[in-house]
Amino acid sequence: MKVKIQQANLSDVGKNRKENEDYYGSFNIQDLEIFVVSDGMGGYKGGLAASHIVVDTVREYFEQKYKKDENIIQHIKLALEQADLRVKQKADEDIELKNMGATVVLLIIRDDKAYIAHIGDSRAYIIRDKKINKITKDHSLVQQMVDGGIITEEQAKNHPKRNIITHSLGHGGKSDVEIQEPLQLFKDDILILCTDGLTGHVEDFEIQNIALENEPITAVHKLIDLANDRGGKDNITVQIVKILNGKRKPLDEKIKKKIIHYFLYSIFGLASVAFFIIASLLTGIFDQNGSIKKISNTDTDSIANTKNNFLKEDSLLNSSVNDSINLSPSDSMINKN
Repeated sequence: MKVKIQQANLSDVGKNRKENEDYYGSFNIQDLEIFVVSDGMGGYKGGLAASHIVVDTVREYFEQKYKKDENIIQHIKLALEQADLRVKQKADEDIELKNMGATVVLLIIRDDKAYIAHIGDSRAYIIRDKKINKITKDHSLVQQMVDGGIITEEQAKNHPKRNIITHSLGHGGKSDVEIQEPLQLFKDDILILCTDGLTGHVEDFEIQNIALENEPITAVHKLIDLANDRGGKDNITVQIVKILNGKRKPLDEKIKKKIIHYFLYSIFGLASVAFFIIASLLTGIFDQNGSIKKISNTDTDSIANTKNNFLKEDSLLNSSVNDSINLSPSDSMINKN
């Protein structure tokens, strides 16, 4: 099943840089929707050239080499290997570009699956069940320090070496691409690609809230405005892709159990009330002489109160289950300056 999408993208130079060394692209090629973001490095001239080479190479590769229904993962590897080679060749041709390189984060959607790859610290996120999760892990020195238990995630945000990356396209860094397992897409999923110019200023939960509360075109503007309001120290690029149709995400097993429990509880409760009412009527319908006894107002009120109390308990439990359904499952070296 091919999903329908709504997408928006925007790039901004920020407040401190003279040139925008970020570059992005979005392309429809045969049965693929392709989104790519690249952050160039090596001075404004080199960075600008490198990011453009990466995005243009990805587009050209899939236009020329990809055939419908072929192995996407293999093509991703080959496309980024070609981009890496072209960046290196350009650097070798021009002494002013000798230190240039680039990060890349790539999203490809085919049918209802997403294929995501990255090199460096440009990121991919997914928002599902109103909860944001980072799909990629930064190829950076501070991420290695976090993984090794040397510093915390919170300390990494302001660490003086946070701009040192361990993987990049071009000379000087490992260019091994990291490709995620194909991701099943569901209705209302939101995918986000961005450079560190955004994540250096805007927290994940803020990205989540803005993307959930706004259409993609409005969200990209608000995210970039927020990063600039907080200093805009780097170029800022954001792409947002929202899934408009497709499968509904299956219920979590814990929620399924709660629904079953609620259903059984309701059946048992209704049966108990019915039994109580019938028993009360049968025991109170005859007097001592065997004649039918008139039911008093007090008896009627007692039966009504019993029914109302059960309905209140049933309503409270129903509210509790609904709240549970709305909860998300618990959550799976180059100095760029």
